[in-house]
Order: sequence, then structure tokens, then C-alpha cells
Amino acid sequence: MASGNEPIYEIAGVDLDAIHHASSRRADIAATVERLEAEFTERHGYAPRPTQKIALAQQATLESRPAKKSARRLSELVEEWGQDYRQQVHMPVGEDLLAHVRAAAGNAPLGAEAAQIDVSEHARLVVHELSQKQATWSVNHVHAQTRRHLKDAMIGRTVPDELVAEVVREATTTHSLSVTPQADVPRLAEFTRADGTSQFIRSDAAVFTSREVLETEHQVLAAAQRTVIPAVSAERFEEVLAAHTGPLSDGQVALARAFATDEKLLSLGIGPAGAGKTTSLSLAADAVRATGGNVVGLAPTAAAAAVMSEDIGAQATTIDAFLIAHRTGRTGAAQLSAGDVVILDEVGMVTTGKLAELVAVAARHGAVVRAIGDDRQLGAIGSGGALRLLDNEVGATRLEAVHRFRTEGEAAASLALREPPAVGADVPWAWYLENRRVVAGDTEAMTDTALRAWITDTQAGKRSLLIATDNATVTDLNARAQAARIATGQLDASGESVVLRDGLTAHAGDVVVTRRNDRTLQLNGGRDFVKNNDVWTVEKVGAEKATLRHTGHGGKITLAAYYLSKHGQLGYAATVHRAQGATVDTAHAIVDSATDRAAAYVAATRGRETNQVYVALSEGQSRDEVLEAIAGAYDRNLSAHETVAAEAMRTGDVATLGEVYRETADAAWTAKTRAMAVDVLGASKAADFTDTEAWGAVATHLHTAQEAGMDPAELLNRAVHQRGFGGAEDPAAVLAWRLEQQIEAAQRVLDNADRRPLGNLTDEHLQKLADRTGVAQTPPRVEDPDWAERPFALMPSERLANTLRLGRDQLEALPPERWTSTTAAKLEWMTQTMGAEQDRRAHLSPPQAAVEQIARGERTRTDSHITIGEAITAEQQVRAVASKTPAPVPVADGRRVSEDLAPSPLITDAQVPVQYREQLERLRTRLEERVMVRGAELAETRPEWAAALGPVPAKPAKAAEWHQVAAEVEAYRNRYNVPAHETALIPQAHHDDPAAAALIQRATALHKHSALTTAAPQTPEQVRRTVDEAHVAERVRTTPAPAQETVEALRTTRGQAADPLPAPQARQAAVTAAATSGGEDSTTNRQKLIDAAVARYRAGQANERPTSQEQDTTSVSQNKETPMTEPPHTPQRKSLHQLGQEQAEQARKAHAAKYPHQQQKDAPTPQRTTAQQKAARAAAASQRAQQAQRDTGGRSL
Repeated sequence: MASGNEPIYEIAGVDLDAIHHASSRRADIAATVERLEAEFTERHGYAPRPTQKIALAQQATLESRPAKKSARRLSELVEEWGQDYRQQVHMPVGEDLLAHVRAAAGNAPLGAEAAQIDVSEHARLVVHELSQKQATWSVNHVHAQTRRHLKDAMIGRTVPDELVAEVVREATTTHSLSVTPQADVPRLAEFTRADGTSQFIRSDAAVFTSREVLETEHQVLAAAQRTVIPAVSAERFEEVLAAHTGPLSDGQVALARAFATDEKLLSLGIGPAGAGKTTSLSLAADAVRATGGNVVGLAPTAAAAAVMSEDIGAQATTIDAFLIAHRTGRTGAAQLSAGDVVILDEVGMVTTGKLAELVAVAARHGAVVRAIGDDRQLGAIGSGGALRLLDNEVGATRLEAVHRFRTEGEAAASLALREPPAVGADVPWAWYLENRRVVAGDTEAMTDTALRAWITDTQAGKRSLLIATDNATVTDLNARAQAARIATGQLDASGESVVLRDGLTAHAGDVVVTRRNDRTLQLNGGRDFVKNNDVWTVEKVGAEKATLRHTGHGGKITLAAYYLSKHGQLGYAATVHRAQGATVDTAHAIVDSATDRAAAYVAATRGRETNQVYVALSEGQSRDEVLEAIAGAYDRNLSAHETVAAEAMRTGDVATLGEVYRETADAAWTAKTRAMAVDVLGASKAADFTDTEAWGAVATHLHTAQEAGMDPAELLNRAVHQRGFGGAEDPAAVLAWRLEQQIEAAQRVLDNADRRPLGNLTDEHLQKLADRTGVAQTPPRVEDPDWAERPFALMPSERLANTLRLGRDQLEALPPERWTSTTAAKLEWMTQTMGAEQDRRAHLSPPQAAVEQIARGERTRTDSHITIGEAITAEQQVRAVASKTPAPVPVADGRRVSEDLAPSPLITDAQVPVQYREQLERLRTRLEERVMVRGAELAETRPEWAAALGPVPAKPAKAAEWHQVAAEVEAYRNRYNVPAHETALIPQAHHDDPAAAALIQRATALHKHSALTTAAPQTPEQVRRTVDEAHVAERVRTTPAPAQETVEALRTTRGQAADPLPAPQARQAAVTAAATSGGEDSTTNRQKLIDAAVARYRAGQANERPTSQEQDTTSVSQNKETPMTEPPHTPQRKSLHQLGQEQAEQARKAHAAKYPHQQQKDAPTPQRTTAQQKAARAAAASQRAQQAQRDTGGRSL
């Protein structure tokens, strides 16, 4: 199995020599170094100095690296490889190799045939296998896992594509749960793919999980909710704390106290790198041992477990070994007893399944689990995310102060790199850049620079570590480091060597790392064994073996060369995963654009004295671009519960819905222009235009005209009848070009509106004036009343002359081969038409010229002697190009989305086909709903930019306005990728955008209203209730994804347990209960259903508040009677009885007998009625929820 638990298939008959030939370097580094030094001495007349030897070693490393080859045909490569293996390795190739492999395979059993495969069963197995590897998956993951699974089931046979497709379909539709809700997209033909899916949804966008994954996460959440007897009493912990020597921060004491005295089966601690977690764990372990309990340490790796054992003074092993021992019943030293404490380190790297199994084991034996980790470091390789899930849904005790670093300011800098701030600018690299901890360059330069710095540190006697994010760079660094040691005489490479798994060789004196746990390879009298990530120094290399000395405890062991060829590599450099948990003097980390934030944080926090970051740039990249990409890549390994919420948020994103709406509106407009074309051209002729690609340009021009206040139908009519289309190859393209000219001319008319003395008259008034002056009955004095319809008639004379001259110059400049092109034809038509227009103007009568010049804005009406009738006629002709459609009416009352986000005129436009209007109405309604919900959420989370809106007003109408503006501002910021750390409402660069200016104006008005009003703003409780009610309405009106329904059902199950839900979960449960418990409602009116659900929510909240107040009064009374030296605590015996589990009860009794000082001294509570029990339980739940909100980390320590 590979490191990711994927099977590795070996081809029978291929020996190790052939494998090493493919992977090893083409020349021995030591020999190359020796040759280069000799050449240097001969050329310069003296031996190279140490710095020059390092440079020669770098050159030797490069020369021994396989050369990069240019792209070549596969057939050429295969022929070359065949010749190489035939001559160098004497291995058969081609058909001979196939026959050799088949002979070597012999009578190996074949797998099942395709006809024997049970599609449903294998689909179930595929989903089960995925559930062990990741919390969620896409159809691509299912496809890949299906191929792997069927390859194993049908070994030796060809896996048909049709069978793979069947299993994938069954796995995704039957055995997986969809996490992605149904998207709100238009149901229109132009947006639908051939397979019926929407173009707005990526084909692989759907996310899936399984009930197995969700139930596993449910088990972990239930364990954190379950109350048990604490391992240590508060009094005993205080005694141990008083006896402790050495400095302790408040955070370290709080973490130790929580781990020792907490009453939950599972408790969580979170702390950044260097925060002193080890000190807290040691204190907690001392308290447990002082009580008579036992501490068992667990870690993801054996090497980390060994360090943990030494740090906390307790036996420690890997979580895998511990779980296997309990599965098989051979627990040995891993045996648990009531009152024991299991401390799990680096819980973020543990899969959720293993954590759930661990708490189940602990519960069976009456023990408790205490997990510690950092949710911002590297996560589990598998189905993970439990650390962050527990923190969000239950709460954790946090360590904030960092103690590792010796440079002033680096502790705060590491926290800034660890995660983005809740408010304020995200500047994770500021300190590192200011203190010259970051350098950038191409990969070769950065590798060389990092190595030289590492050499300097190691020569100064410091423990230094080279770190890279990929194995290839680690191998290259290892080779360079080894070459440098050879060149400087620190390593003698003249003796025997052993080949390692990375193709490099190890000599006596080299540092190597073992990469596989093997408990059969023991040392130090059986007290230790060879572990993954153990670091060794090679003492001696002999025939087919090597003697290694552990760099930690100094134990020695002799390993076979075969083991090292499979599981050994040079240990001068490490991947980020291997470096996590290490602490050295200095660290030198190479990162690139593929590095995520968690990896960068781990890499930049290993060193006490210095941590240097080397940014490897690809072609065209800048340092700041790569650093920004790294900072933005985080939160990738989410739990299924978190992904359910994230997918719901993604599909309901206001900015995304706004984009979908705008594209649908564009499609509706194009459909309207087709209707215009039918009106102007007739149905049969219109199709010749609208069915071509160029019609999109026509539609765009018409939309531009509409937005500019023109009449698109009139301009289209003029462009069509301007002249015929003759033999145009693409009449729609010609029409688009004509429209451009018509729009330009119409724009000049509109720009000249201030010079029109009759421009302010209404059409009705103007017509009455025309009737009175007899213009309508008397022919106009101008010779050509339709002059404005001529091409270029409205273009000012000066511009007409300049454009004509430019067109003629361009026509003359065309090369002969382009004389017959479309461009030449357009230029020829333009110049001829413009020339004809110039000639026409030269021969106009004075009255005709006066009318045209006034219309073109070339002369004012005051210097004209035309009559009022002529002015009226001219005004009517100019007015014909202006839009006759009234401006969009304001958004109707109660609609919570602006015209900037979702323009509505097309919804009521009769020229728009009805199916488009229906889709626009549906999408706009959905946008309004999401704006309402998202605005309420922003009122509670209050990002820093929301300060520009002021507090949320108490008046419902103003609060709704606040929600609308906040949601639309966020949508605008998301649309233009405004970073979260930008504190301005909308950055200055966008202020010229009318939509941005409108949002700023609305926000300013809200802020002024809040400053001037005497009414108090909404309280946090009112804001919270508004959010919950919005979520209730959202839950009623939408159909959740199947995964979300499962999450809700599992949360309901936890809510029925004896112990109350933690506050975040209780709040979610209240929303779900109100939205889904109206089974008796027979109405189909959605708004009535929403109103009823909100009423149920309010009734539930009203019922809880008096009980909570009564409980608070009782608590205060009890606290007054409690001595100050003894903190009040919840009675333990009653909580365990409520658990109702026989094994837990037996464990409690055993623990009580062993530790009598922890027993409850209160008198038994008289039997109460069911109603009283429910009331008491509700009161306790409310009290715990309120206390959880007050306590740091979400619940009481």
C-alpha cells in the first residue's frame, strides 16, 4: 500500500536492477565532485576553497540530475527506452517483455469477469472506501475510486468503461448523499446542455458525502456533548498547580485545568505552533497521576509518540497501534481503566473515523479523551476536519500566546500567518517582508540560496532544517546537501554506499530518515523500534546492510539494504508534512504558488531563532502574487458538516445569483430583439438575420441604445431601411455596423438637447402646437423632410470630413491581397456614402441647411430665421430617435433588491417572450429572499466594512433597508474580488462606478439616520432572533440537500440525549424544529407556512426565556451559599443516570469505588413528575447555553 493507503501494483518479472535504473541518477555525485575539483585545480593552479567547493558540489548535483528533454513523439521515446534497457540492463522489451511478464505471473488467479460484478454491491463498497479517505467527494473522485476498486476486483482482466459508468451512477445516486442543494438557474433552452444539465452548473460541481461519514462526525459531536465523571477534582488540580515549578501562562493553566477537570467525554484544546501545548499537557498529566489515574498518550506517528512520551512522562503510542490493540483484544499496555485520560496530540492530522473509534473505546472503559492540535496546520490525510468541526459546534480551550520564537515580533507574525483576522487587514507576510525573512527568485536560485544558508547554519553548529512542499524538491535538496558535505570533506564518499528509495545513495556519515514503522526492528533493548520519520546517522555501510545510530537517543541498529532501498531517504531536507511537530534552531523553507497557507505556516514556524522563506517563482510570476495566492489558500479539508453549510452558502451567494440574473436578462433582451426583427423585417426575412452569430452584436448595440435613452426599435428600423443588403455575405454584420452609425448620430442629437427650444414639451403638447400652427396640414418648407434618415446625415460636417479623409487613407493603405476583403468593402461603401453626403450638403437650400445644421448642433436656433412650424418639424424628427419607453418604476414596496443588482423592466415588457419573463421573475424573487437572509447574517457577523452602514436600526423597515444594502455591498465586493481585509465599504478604485456610488450613497444615508435618530439600535439578541427567523423562512421555502436533511436528523438525535446540545447546535436545532414541525399545516400558501413556522420559533423562544430566568435566579442563590474556595459544579451522579447506558454506569461505579473523594454528597432528589423533569431539563439547557456564550471557547472549563 502507498502512503495514502492506495494499492501499488507491481509487474511480475521486473527486477530491482531495472527499477533502480529507471529512478537513480545517471552519474555518481561523489565521482562528479572529484572530477570537477581536479578540473578546477588544473585550470586555476590551486585547490578550491570551501566556498568554491560548495559551488562545485552544486554543479555536480546539476550534472547528475536527469536532463530535461524537449517534447518528442511517444513512439520515439519508447524506441529509445527499449534500446536503453536492452543494452544497459539486458532486459527483454516489447513483445518479448510481455511474454516474459506473463511467464513470470505463472498461474496467478484472475479476478471476476464483468458479468459477475454486482453493480449495487460494488458501488456500495466504492462509497465506503471513499468515506475512509475523505469527508466529501465529487463525481471525478467516484470515477477514479471505481476504477481502482474494479481493477482490484477484476485483477488480470480489462475493466469495461460501461461497467465503470454503471457503478459510478449507482454510487452517486443510491449510496452517496448529495451535499450540493439544487441551484437556482434559468430553465431556458439556450442555457441547457445536450444532457439536460444547466450551463451555469459545472459538470463536476456536485459534492457528495455518505451517511457513514455524517454518522461518524455525529459520534464525535455526541462524545463532546456527553457528560461523565471528571478525571480530576478541582481541588486536587489546584494542589498540583500550586506544587508546579516553572513559568505558566494563564492560557496554559486554563488548558491543563480543562483537560484534567472537564466533565465531558471529549474535550478539545487548540493552540498555534510554539504556544506551549506540551507544558499544559504535562501539567494535566501530573494532575491525573496525582489522583491515581493513568495517562495514555497518542499521536499520529510513532516518532511524534516517542517525543510525546518523553514530554509528558507517560506511555505513548500511535493512534493506529492503540486502536488495533483494542480491536484485536491484545491491549497489553494500551489497556484502559475507569478514570484514565487519553491525550491525543496533533488531532488535526487524525481522521474523523479514528477519533470516533477512540472515544468509543474510551467510553467503554470509563476513560476520557483529551485532544490537542492546531486547526491551521496540516490536516488529516483522509476523512478529516473534525478539529475545526468540534471547535465550531462545541467549543475549545485555546492557547493564544506563543513562546517558541526568540526574535521580537515573530510570535505575533506567526499568528498573523496562521489564519486571517476576524476583522481588519489580512497581512500575513508584512513582518516577514519587513525583517527580510522572504526572498524570491526562480526555482534554481531559491534552491541554491536555501542550501547555502543551511550550510552556513550547520557549520555554525546549529540544528537547521531544509523544508520543501514537494518530494521532488526535497530529493534535489538532499542531493545538493550531500554533495556539499562531500565537497567540503565532511562526508567521505570513497567507501561503500547503499541505494535509497529516492534514487540517491547513502554513505557512512550521511543523515537518513526511515519512512516506515516496523516494530520487528527493535533497538535499545526492545524499548524502541524503527519508526517512520526517525532520523539516523549512518555509522557503517557493509555488504547489503548498513548500521544506523538514532540522532535522538543514540541507539544503534543494522538494517538490510533492501529495507533502505524501499523505506529510506536522505534526511537533510523534509517535506512540510514531515516537518510538522519539529522544533529546530533555524529553518529554511522553499514555497511556491501551489503551497497553501497551512503548509506555509508550518514551514515558517519550525525554527526558534530564524525562519527563512524562499519563494520559487515560475515564469511571469511576481513575489507578491505568489504570497497572496498562498495566503488565500486555506480551509481545504472541511468536515462533511462544514461542507454542507459551505455548499448551501455557495449556491445561495448573492453575487453569483446576480450574475445568473444578468445573463438571463441578456438572453431575454436578445429574445426581445428577435421580436423587434420580426416586426421590422417580417418573420421569414428576420430569421436570415437572427439565426447568425452576428445577431449577438446587433442585440448588444440595441441594448446600448436602450441604456442611452434611445428607441432601439426605431434605430433598428432606420438601419434596416437605410438601404438594401445586396449580396452581403453576412447581412447581420452589416446591420450591426449600420446600427453603430445610427447610435452615434442619435447620441449627438441627445447631447444637443439643451439647444432645442421645444425639447421640454411633452409629445402631446408638441402635437397640439403643431396642429395649431398648421404644420401637420401644411407641407413643410424644407425640400427633404426625411433627410435625417440618410446615412451620416446627423454627423457634424467637420467630423464627416475628417472621417472621410481617414477612411480614404485606410483604403489606399490596404495591400492588394486585401482589396477583396470585407474590410475593404466596408471602407469603400463608407467613403462613397460619406462623399455623397458631402455633395448633398453643398447643394442644399438655405432653409434646408438651417434645419439640418440646427439638428446637428452646428448652429443655434437664435441665428436662424426659420418659422415655428419648421422648428416643430425638426423637433419631431429629432425626437423620433429618443426612447418612448418610460423609465423603470421604483422597486415595489417589500421587494428587497435594487435595480442595479437585478434590473426589472424586462419582466413587464410585452415584447419579451413569456418564458423569459417567468424565469426573470423567479430568479429575482430568489435574489430578494437571499438578500434578506444574507443581510441579516451580516448584521450579526458585522464585517469591518459594515461599520460604514452604522448600527442596525430598530425600526423594521429601516432594518430591512440595512440588510438589503449590506447584502448588496457584499455582492458587489465579491463580484469584483475585493479582499476581505479591505475595510472600506467599497474601495476608492470603484467609486466611479454608478452602482458603487449608489451603494455608498445608500450606506451614508443609513449611517446618518442612525446618528440623527433617538431610537436605540437593535440589541444583539434582536439581531440574533432576526437571523434565526430569516433562517426559518429560508428553510421553509427551500428544499435542502439530502446531506443537510441527514445532518438535521442527527442533530435532533443528539438533542434528545440527556445532556443538552451546545449553544451553537441548540440554536440550529431550534430553527430546524420550527421550520419542519408543522406537519399539521394543510395550507399550500408558502407565505402562510413561513408565517406559521416563524410563529412557532417565537413561541419556542418565549417559552425558554422565563425558565432561563428562573434557573438563573436559582443559580445565583446557590452560588451565594457556595464557599469561595469550592467552585460550584453540576451533580455528577444524576448526569450519569441520565446517560442510560449500562457500560457507562458500570464504569462510573468502578471509578466511584476507586476515588471516593469525588462522589456526590448531596441528598437524593425526590421523584419529580414528567412535566417537572421537562421543565428542569429546559432550564438546564438554557442555563448551559447562556454560560457557553459567556465562556471563552464556547463552554465552561
